[in-house]
Amino acid sequence: MHKHTLTHVTHTHTHTYRHVNKAHCVSEWSHNFRPSYLRLCKVLRERYGVQCLLGLTATATRSTAASVAEHLGIPAKEGATVRGAAVPPNLHLSVSCDKYRDQSLVSLLKGRRFEELDSIIVYCTRREETERIAALIRTCLPFTAPPAPEKGKKKSKEKGPPQVKWLADCYHAGKSAAQRRQIQKRFMSGELRIVVATVAFGMGLDKSDVRAIIHYNMPKSFENYVQEIGRAGRDGKPSHCHLFLNADGSDLCELRRHTYGNSVDRTTVKKLLRKIFPRCRCREKLQQQQRHERASQVQDAEFEDDGIDYAMLSEDCDTPAQVSADPDSPNNDQNTTCTVSNHATTDSSEDTLPCRCPGHVVAVPIEAAVQALDMTEEGIATLLCYLELHQRKWIEVLQPIRAFCTIQFYGGPGLLRQLARTNPIIAAAVAMDRKKGVDHSASDRLEFNVVELADKMGWDLDPVRRDCRALKWKRTNTGGYQRTGLVVEFTDVSFLLRAPGDLTDDELDVVSDFLYGRVESQERTELRQLKAVFDALTDVSHDEFWHCAEEVDQTRSERLKTTLREYFEKEPTLNASSDSCGDEEEEQVPLKNEGQVRADVRSFVCLHHDRTFTGRAVARIFHGITSPCYPAQVWGRDRRYWRSHLDVDFNRLRRLALEELVRIRM
Repeated sequence: MHKHTLTHVTHTHTHTYRHVNKAHCVSEWSHNFRPSYLRLCKVLRERYGVQCLLGLTATATRSTAASVAEHLGIPAKEGATVRGAAVPPNLHLSVSCDKYRDQSLVSLLKGRRFEELDSIIVYCTRREETERIAALIRTCLPFTAPPAPEKGKKKSKEKGPPQVKWLADCYHAGKSAAQRRQIQKRFMSGELRIVVATVAFGMGLDKSDVRAIIHYNMPKSFENYVQEIGRAGRDGKPSHCHLFLNADGSDLCELRRHTYGNSVDRTTVKKLLRKIFPRCRCREKLQQQQRHERASQVQDAEFEDDGIDYAMLSEDCDTPAQVSADPDSPNNDQNTTCTVSNHATTDSSEDTLPCRCPGHVVAVPIEAAVQALDMTEEGIATLLCYLELHQRKWIEVLQPIRAFCTIQFYGGPGLLRQLARTNPIIAAAVAMDRKKGVDHSASDRLEFNVVELADKMGWDLDPVRRDCRALKWKRTNTGGYQRTGLVVEFTDVSFLLRAPGDLTDDELDVVSDFLYGRVESQERTELRQLKAVFDALTDVSHDEFWHCAEEVDQTRSERLKTTLREYFEKEPTLNASSDSCGDEEEEQVPLKNEGQVRADVRSFVCLHHDRTFTGRAVARIFHGITSPCYPAQVWGRDRRYWRSHLDVDFNRLRRLALEELVRIRM
């Protein structure tokens, strides 16, 4: 589902019931990957009037089920959640810690347990690895003739050696849509025996006779593992699942890199908030309005007490409002002014005036924000969803638009000045630029933020954008249209949202603490899950694959199933305090190469003295984690630093880098 799909659909009629398949994605995939999943319930209920929702998933712990229910607006009461078995009984599970995984994988596929099995999926973490493993399997496994097509079916028109294409192929998001469809079609029809894929393969796969699942790398969570092995043996027949585990923890480090790639610093959060909550004068205007209201009340009370019937005065006399409104009038009562002044001074309610800002429509250009914050678009959208779904509803996320308008005047500066005298939009844009010190006296080009202009002028956004587009044409006397000599272009796709502009510094600190705490909590949860998966798989693993190449060890298989069952049935026992204890223990362990790490940080920063680094940016480069400002295609070329300290804990590396950056700048 695309992040804006639901909001693009026209509202036709009310739906009373909807069911959400793969409902665990609402809770697990919504963070930094598909943020729109967080808004699913809001859109369904508010836009389409859905009253009843059913969430279906095969992998959800009790805490995940509660999170999904919360996101879907399902009340937490008895009978709201119905649970089943975590792992089907016909699946036979095994794990091995092999030093040479390539040779072990080939030998496992040649062994008695897997050699007769068709329809096998091999899961890898990285795209490059899927292509390499698929080539390895095609090279090393003996050729087996593909099954003859059934009677009445046409033969495949695929060119090239059929035996190579039938044996194994790779599948990942880097392939074109046509290539992915072709691979899946051949696998579904039985023309392709083995698919080596990333997790992109399998969602929505309706093939009941998948006989084996092999994990070349460790999955990032129990949920992913159960989801992936659950694609085997759906017809109820015995199926086999094997996982290769790196005893040295290299897979664990690789998966941690993905988690650290989504984390942010508190300073980054504050930068984002400055873009979201612009300062406005709504509070000041409200205070002025209340002063005027109190002044008018005092004046009205004095006129009522003086015994004069002002309704009987002639029409040409000054009314009390006219008199009091003119400070220079000789009839103006100075006592009234003193009374109003004292009232304003003694009234302390203005100091604690609540937020009364109705909200301003704000556009945050996506590309500029991505570069300024060094965050992905999905990461920024996730934080915006957190703010919208907070109980205080800090913001309202609207449909993204192209927020900047560029008008080219082919008639030159004269045409610009002429239209500025007759068109209110162009006049307002020129006035805004003039306040910023931009002179258009000799310019034939006008650029402005349509959202900012409409907000400052108090205009509705849609009519302003429509009128801007209409500047390209004018109506002729014959009823037709002709060009006006203007080119209007909208650029810079932006997040569009409505946010208050009168939040105090303390309130902004509250919002910042909430966002940073939410991101930090998500990071801790993912790291905790990774450690739990690694420990559980290590506990049931064989030293080498040949222990389970011929037949599965049922004792260890059942032990792993029990671990999975307990994980999905019980609430997590670890909490934030245990996480912090783990961090303290990590800090107490002395770092053997700390001197080398500090020296590398200093040399790296001095080499790139024209860049401004943060501790997190340096740690990401040393761990080989790509980001918008430091992509692997560019920074990965220097192997002296890229992925140079994978053996050092990321957070410790970040702190060491920060310390060295402070010393350099002092």
